[in-house]
Amino acid sequence: MIRRRLYNPAQLTPEELAASFVARRRTLADMLRQLRRQAPDRPLQHLMLIGPRGMGKTTLGLRFLHEVAAAPSLAAKWQPVPFHEESYGIADLADFWLAALDHLTRAVGESRWSDRAADLARNEKDAERRAAYARAALLDFRHESGKRPILFVENLDAVIAQMRGERAAHGLRASLMTCPDILLIGSANTVFHAIRDRSAALYEFFRPIVLEGLDEDETLRLFQAIAECEERPEMSDLAGRDRGRLETIRRLTGGNPRLLALACRLSIEAPLGPAFEDLERLIDEQTPYFKARIEELPVQARKVFHCLAEEWAPLPARAVAEAANLSSSQASAQLGILVDRGYVREARLSGEKRPRYEVADRFYNIYYLLRFSRANRRRLKMLVAFLHDLFGSAGMRAMRSAPLDPSVRATEAAERRWSRPGRRSSARTGARGLRSVAPSAS
Repeated sequence: MIRRRLYNPAQLTPEELAASFVARRRTLADMLRQLRRQAPDRPLQHLMLIGPRGMGKTTLGLRFLHEVAAAPSLAAKWQPVPFHEESYGIADLADFWLAALDHLTRAVGESRWSDRAADLARNEKDAERRAAYARAALLDFRHESGKRPILFVENLDAVIAQMRGERAAHGLRASLMTCPDILLIGSANTVFHAIRDRSAALYEFFRPIVLEGLDEDETLRLFQAIAECEERPEMSDLAGRDRGRLETIRRLTGGNPRLLALACRLSIEAPLGPAFEDLERLIDEQTPYFKARIEELPVQARKVFHCLAEEWAPLPARAVAEAANLSSSQASAQLGILVDRGYVREARLSGEKRPRYEVADRFYNIYYLLRFSRANRRRLKMLVAFLHDLFGSAGMRAMRSAPLDPSVRATEAAERRWSRPGRRSSARTGARGLRSVAPSAS
């Protein structure tokens, strides 16, 4: 039986990871094309994988490294060096390069690189010299092996934040720009300050790869792969027979692969269960994570987030300030913090100059609506039943056979506008297009 890991894909073998990799194939192919275009002795194009938690950044990054190691033409030129997902011990640039040496030992099985890191940490007290010597050791590996290291650093936004600010970020940029032999691939939950602001150290330094939710075909492939993994091949056509159930969850989760994988398992365990029960069980599974994420916020930021999570539609800053009983300047400051940390995102509506704000992970909204309001829970239950009927096989046959009236044309036009470049993916568009029937907090 093929193992699957929703939270720790690094525990899988390359073969197991390849067998479970059913989405992001075009993105993976694009990353490999980018790598083949990297010219020797020229500045490298570094990459940043961006997407909320559960969108598959770790799986995609590791799958990319395995492909590099398996392709002879790439393996002869590049050495994959994955960092651990949690890099809590990196406090400055010296720690970053020392960690790279430790992970290089893990990647190639030669203890001398971690021995050099330990020697530098023990004997070199000056942080700048320690960083320079550690990076030089990586270059020694490059010259000895003929391979350029690919550092895959997960949660790079958090790593940079704990590296004591802008000076470390500028140092990282300078180190990589003056050295065309080390490729950095990072991941982040959002477009964070160090790569977003024009004055920031890493502005336009990475090529961003934004991961959107899975589409309908990818979701079906995921279901079939999980059915095979669970040794239940007879269930592989369940999604086709009850299309509305899985499509409803896909829309409401924004196509999040981790949540969809959980939903697929729930469907296999209880093939006759309703979509609303799937939604409740998903919420139950995610409640400890949701609570931990909210409780780690400062008090005022938590209050602002709470006000946004109780609403489905995006709110202007003045409405947030009023709901949270804060001044406009206080609300704006907290919104800035929440945007920078990936909890909240801006939503610009046509005809409005100022942005509105909404919870970045729309599943948080559903968590709030289910947990904190009996009336909204009832509305959400009716919405789920409507979506199940709408996306079910009978509903889709009726939609295909019915004449297209003006209201449907208007809805499709709105969907097309939202699916243009820079807008939301189709998975999120579906949820937004249904805002008129979504629960409200009033």
